[in-house]
Amino acid sequence: MRSIILLALFLSTALGFSQSSGKLLIISDVPGEVLVDGRSLGDILANTPLTHHVAAGDHLVQLNWSNNGRPMVSNEMATVEPGRQKAVEFKVGGGAAPTSGTVARMDTLPVANLEWIIPGTRAISDWRRGNPGKEYEHPEHYYAFEKGDVVVLDAPMYSAYTRNAIEVSTYPEGFMRYQNRAFVQLNKQTFTVNERCILRFKVYTDQNEDRAGSLRIRRIPAGKAGIAFKTEVKWRTTTEKVEVTKEETYTVQNDTSMVELMNRVLQVPSGNIYEPTSNRSQLNFDLPTGTIAWAYYIGVGAEGRAEVDKARDAYRATGHYSLKYSTTQDPLTTVALGTGVHFARLDGMETVRFSFMKDAEQLRLFSQGQAFDAFQEGQGVNDVAQMRYPLNGKIHLGLLNENMLNTINVVVRVSALVVREKQATRTVRVPETVTRKVPYTVSQ
Repeated sequence: MRSIILLALFLSTALGFSQSSGKLLIISDVPGEVLVDGRSLGDILANTPLTHHVAAGDHLVQLNWSNNGRPMVSNEMATVEPGRQKAVEFKVGGGAAPTSGTVARMDTLPVANLEWIIPGTRAISDWRRGNPGKEYEHPEHYYAFEKGDVVVLDAPMYSAYTRNAIEVSTYPEGFMRYQNRAFVQLNKQTFTVNERCILRFKVYTDQNEDRAGSLRIRRIPAGKAGIAFKTEVKWRTTTEKVEVTKEETYTVQNDTSMVELMNRVLQVPSGNIYEPTSNRSQLNFDLPTGTIAWAYYIGVGAEGRAEVDKARDAYRATGHYSLKYSTTQDPLTTVALGTGVHFARLDGMETVRFSFMKDAEQLRLFSQGQAFDAFQEGQGVNDVAQMRYPLNGKIHLGLLNENMLNTINVVVRVSALVVREKQATRTVRVPETVTRKVPYTVSQ
């Protein structure tokens, strides 16, 4: 019953309004701004009808237009009868189509009508979490303007309780032309363009949730010549060479030195028929970074150890130990350099078989008495050699006692020739090819 009563009240109210109101039909032969009883209805295009509901009675209809840049106002009184339509016609241009010099007094040349969603801070935060290290890019719009243009901005927001921000700056220079960091709505905000340029329009909000709104951009040309100016912005891709600043690492100097990696005496047991692999011993060492060569000496028994002292004395006599390569009087220095060997070849009954291996699996096979691969092998009372390969990683050494009765003592010495770079950082400018999008105006 209540709904029926409400429907009856609504119908009676609507009927009463229709019986006490009418309609204005407005047409003009030039573009301009229409006002009814001092209230703006917005722009009207030439020869395009505009309708508006009004209360029955007398109304003042005005047209703001321009005559070659000079503001003009035309007035018409219209009596609207209830339920009827009243036509109001402005023939201020003599009945002819407007010329290129005819411009409406305000807001007559549209640039863009944008509808957008301004992303809130919550949406931006979610985006950044999915794109770490990147800045959120707000929607931006670009339009061209002629020197002397008056730019007019209207931004009605769908929520009247939130504050938003707008920035209008030149592109690509970034000179700010208009800025408002706390607007609720914009109504005919204007600023003047001092020279032909491209303007970037950017709107954002500090509210958590997204905000819906619109932005109407219009312009008032400074004179007749600016009427035909096209505000469209196009983009082209260009490739150019530029100089960029970079940090460069460079070598200040190289320090070359001998590094002792091993100096040991190792017991290698004799073999027997019950334990055929008991006559094997093993050890390993790591080649340091920067190794350019290394050398080894292997000697058995007291004679083998004594040869190390003899080689050191012979090396010391050359005076080479005072060079930058070594201050430890290591006789393996000249071996690694390839400039001389101070070790003598020995003969005797106690000998050792040795094998250098790169792979730990090959060392396991050696220890179990199985076939294996080695990159360097030898046999005898002693041996010395320069090595140019390998120059990095872990090296395994297997020793095998060929004496079936006695344990032997084996001296193992290894030294590496190492180059260590001292580096520093400097700033340099280097050429670089850059591809970028460059805006340009359609009007030339």
